[in-house]
Amino acid sequence: MVDVAFEVVQPRVPDGLGLYLKSTTTGRFYRVEPARHHEQPRFWVLRVLRCQRPGVADESLMPWFGSQQHTLPQLPEALAKIREDVAAWIGDDGQISLREWLRLCEFVSAELETEVQTKAGFTSAARVAEILFPESLQSNPAVIDPVPTGD
Repeated sequence: MVDVAFEVVQPRVPDGLGLYLKSTTTGRFYRVEPARHHEQPRFWVLRVLRCQRPGVADESLMPWFGSQQHTLPQLPEALAKIREDVAAWIGDDGQISLREWLRLCEFVSAELETEVQTKAGFTSAARVAEILFPESLQSNPAVIDPVPTGD
């Protein structure tokens, strides 16, 4: 489980179907939004992006994509359920990869990431995650994409 709780943050300006979550531990923001399914564009999935602040995605980490497919009419209901109970959505048995991704986002700070990269000779945030959380990433190898820069 993720050792952190999240709350829904209301944006000052309406922002489409998506919603923002804020970590009650670190204060980091995340955007949950619909995205077209890459293989079946008539379907939608949920994408979660770590944000520097609401409205500004943190491009240093790849977003997480859900596997559950939705039609366009189903999206408002799916996002409403998340708004109602974020903890239940994150804690659902089918959200293991989401919890692992959030764990990476929450506990690998920029400073720690830089320190590990320097010591280990790697530039990939995913490789940092592999070093810090090897047991959780072995269950979902698609999460990591190590890129060694060294010798």
